[in-house]
Amino acid sequence: MKTNFDFLSPSVNFFGPGVIEKIGERAKMLNMNHPLIVTDKFLEGVVDGPVAQTLASLDKAGVTYTIYDGVEPNPKIHNIQTAKELYLAENCDSIITVGGGSAHDTGKGTGIILTNGEDITQLAGIETLKNPLPPLMAVNTTAGTGSELTRHCVITNQETHLKFVVVSWRNIPLVSFNDPLLMLDVPAKLTAATGMDAFVQAIEPYVSTNRNELTDGMCIQAIKLI
Repeated sequence: MKTNFDFLSPSVNFFGPGVIEKIGERAKMLNMNHPLIVTDKFLEGVVDGPVAQTLASLDKAGVTYTIYDGVEPNPKIHNIQTAKELYLAENCDSIITVGGGSAHDTGKGTGIILTNGEDITQLAGIETLKNPLPPLMAVNTTAGTGSELTRHCVITNQETHLKFVVVSWRNIPLVSFNDPLLMLDVPAKLTAATGMDAFVQAIEPYVSTNRNELTDGMCIQAIKLI
């Protein structure tokens, strides 16, 4: 167990029923005047769902936005390239992801190629990013990967069919939202699958050579809860 360690997490994390209502005011505080909303078509179409509630809060705060709804499971390079093109075409200045790990990875990947070069495959590895991403907030809708809290961005190369990871503290969202009310309508099978994902990801750091007292406590509590 390490006694000298770094602990990386968003500077602000909102947890609890109804916290999604804070996103508009938080966007204003961060001077997010025209965010790109990164999500998928299913969530966008849910009446009074996560996307609708996010947009309602932004509307109330007077924040203009553009929606990219092309997120798909295991986001690919072409997904983030398309999102980047929309971001630039609509003169966006920030990113808000709404969804699970795929949405958050798509948003992170989009931010990476906006500020660190078009070829994201050359940035695979640990702390390879030289420039900060555009301001990023993450609205989580599944209890799974925890991507809304981490520095990892996992992208699939559609040509090689291999995944690669860009690991950098610059990928960490400025603010995250975990509102359990947004997760009540998630299909049972998806809830079970993401629950197992969370369970495994609680075990992995507990047996890691980089573990420390802070992460041990979180892992043990997560395992108990799940």
